[in-house]
Formats: sequence, C-alpha cells, structure tokens
Amino acid sequence: MSDRRAEQSHLGAVLLLSLSLGGCVRDKPQAGRETGDGPLVVASWDFSREEAPSAVTLWPALGAPRRMKRAVKTREGDGSLEIVVSGADPAFSWEFPEPVALGIAEAVVTADAPGTLQLFWTSSDCPVYSEACSSKAPLASGTTLVDFFLDARHPLRTLRLDPPDHAGARLELHSFSLRKDGVARSAFRATGTVRVLEETPLGLRIDSSGGDPGVTVSTPGLAANTVTGAELVLRAPPGSRPQLFWTSDACPVFSEACSVFLTPTDAGASTHRAKLAGHPQFHGQLTNLRLDPGASPGAFTVEHFALVSSPDD
Repeated sequence: MSDRRAEQSHLGAVLLLSLSLGGCVRDKPQAGRETGDGPLVVASWDFSREEAPSAVTLWPALGAPRRMKRAVKTREGDGSLEIVVSGADPAFSWEFPEPVALGIAEAVVTADAPGTLQLFWTSSDCPVYSEACSSKAPLASGTTLVDFFLDARHPLRTLRLDPPDHAGARLELHSFSLRKDGVARSAFRATGTVRVLEETPLGLRIDSSGGDPGVTVSTPGLAANTVTGAELVLRAPPGSRPQLFWTSDACPVFSEACSVFLTPTDAGASTHRAKLAGHPQFHGQLTNLRLDPGASPGAFTVEHFALVSSPDD
C-alpha cells in the first residue's frame, strides 16, 4: 500500500472510530441511537448535561481529512484560523476517506460584520454540491456558535463551508467539529416577556414578568421529515401548557398554525410530548424553533428538549 493510501486509511479509521462514540444523557435515550423500542434522537438540547458531547474536530485539524480552500487567505492565529475572503465563491472543503453518518456540524466563528455562513454536503442523494443540499446560518458581529443539522440517514462524502461571499470579509474560525449524537449547543434567545434567561446546573432557567414568555433557537438544515415528535422535561408552575412553534418555507413567521402543544406523559408531571408527524404545516427545512414554556408569568426550568423519530408516531 502506498504511503498516501495508508495515510487515508488511517485517517478514515480514526474518523469512523471517533464518530462511533456517541454521547449519553442520564435517564434519557442515547442521542442519535435507538434504545430498545425507544425513539431516535434527531436533535437535543440537554441543559443539565455534565459531560461534553463526542466530536470529530476538523479545525483545529487533529487527524482530520486534509482541508482545501478557494478564494480565501488564511493564517493560523492564537487558537483560531484567521480568514480573509479574497475572491468570489470562497470555500473550505473536506473529503472523507469513507462516507460518515453525522447529525451536527458545529462552527464557532467571530465575524467583523454581519454575514452568512453556508454549509454544503455531498452524499448518495446529493452527488454534487447544490443549493438544495445546503443550509445557511446568519452571522452577527462578534462570536457566534452555529449548529448545522444534518440528515444522518445519508452518510456524507464531503463537506464544504462557505464564509460570507464578498471580498474583504474577515472572520476567525475558532473550531469546526462534527458530531453523530445530535446534541446541539446553539444558544436559545429570550423573546416575549422573559426577563431572565440563563443556563444553570439544573437546566435552562426562564423567568417571565408577564404573559407569553418564550425562547427561540436557530436550526439551519433541520429537515422536518427526519422528525416525528418533540419531547420536553420542564419544571413549571401547575397548569402550564408548553407550546412549540417553528418557521420554514411554509411558515415564514411564528404562528399558531405552525405550532403544537406538548402534553404531560405517564413518565411524570415534568415530562411532556407532542406528535409532529402528519401536521399539515410540518415539512421542509426548519429554520427556527420557539418554545413557550407556558402562557402565564412565572419561573420555568427546561432540563431537556429533543426532536425525535419514533415508530409510535
């Protein structure tokens, strides 16, 4: 075997071994895997989680496939990759030695100005890069953590990450990692009457001074056809009715028509669930989610929130 082929084989083995080490959540189904007759976790936010999710890191490059670039100038800074866009259609790309099944691609980026970060991929159903096989995430000025949601049913052959498409754009890439387990770290933002929003050892604390509190999160690339239901572990005042909203091509803004209520299950008063499969407005790519823990003022704690795929739905 040539040195080049031996190196590719070694990198493929390292990558596939790392991707097989899915994270686990206490007293919940293992993210990204079926447990008995339980659901497959497509995406989850585990605010009381203590351990870090498993990951394969493409930047900094630790045994990763070779990074290729186009129309960008780069310099390795103090723990980051400094990037200046030098031409049209800038991009970084990685080709995997063997197809890999992934749930999330996470990028931590600092940008000088607002812009757009776009992720492309190729797989068995996306043989070439195309807009249909991509997702976009907005970048604000400053540092942003972006989770791109991928369809783990179709193993990836390559990935391409495009910085803002205008010459002179500057940003720093602090990390770019891939995870199989579906655990997201993207931050929720307060909306409505929420006056306190913070992560605590017990979960995501939401304090509302008035009616209609809510939190929102961006979900670029999250395909509705991979999801059948939503699960929520919520500590809330008695009588609270949590509600989930989404935006997509069919639902450009949050609305009652594009929402479901989550109801208590027999797993305990704090555990709620909603069926999403079959909802007439639940299709296409989901761009944002909004979770309203209740309609009245009060203190709420979200311990766990997940979108799942279950044969029972």
